[in-house]
Amino acid sequence: MKQKTENRKQKKSHLRGGQLLGLFPWPTKQSKPGIDCFASLANARRQAGLSLIEVVISMFMLSVLLVFYASALNLVALSRRMRNENLAYHVANKQMETLRDTPLAALAASGSINDPMLTQLHSGTGNFTVADYPGFTGMKEMVVTVSWNDGANKSVVLKTLAGSGGINP
Repeated sequence: MKQKTENRKQKKSHLRGGQLLGLFPWPTKQSKPGIDCFASLANARRQAGLSLIEVVISMFMLSVLLVFYASALNLVALSRRMRNENLAYHVANKQMETLRDTPLAALAASGSINDPMLTQLHSGTGNFTVADYPGFTGMKEMVVTVSWNDGANKSVVLKTLAGSGGINP
């Protein structure tokens, strides 16, 4: 009988420290009642790497950031193009007003525009032409063209009619 008791003590020594042969956690006197003894093992396995959901969410966030970055670059380029077009329109409009203020008999047939704002346009040039309007005597057609290059040749063209007694005499 004494030998049976010693065998039981040896078997129980394998259970000391809360583990059965070091494979599974086993509740011990130190563990709190009501807490799952396998929870720590499951948490350790879950936290070993990234889950598929975490990878999908991070890829989605990266793609959204990439779209925002690309649209910001396009917005900068569009803003530059619109600034150049607006500047060219103002130069052409200013020249058109100068031509309208000039008496009809004193208008030159053509010429170039010498506006300091043209230097703000890359390869900016401007010219105007004044010609008789076909089918009407005393009417002239004035065309003002401002051209520049921002990767492609661009231009703004303004046309108007002018007469000695106005458009509706």
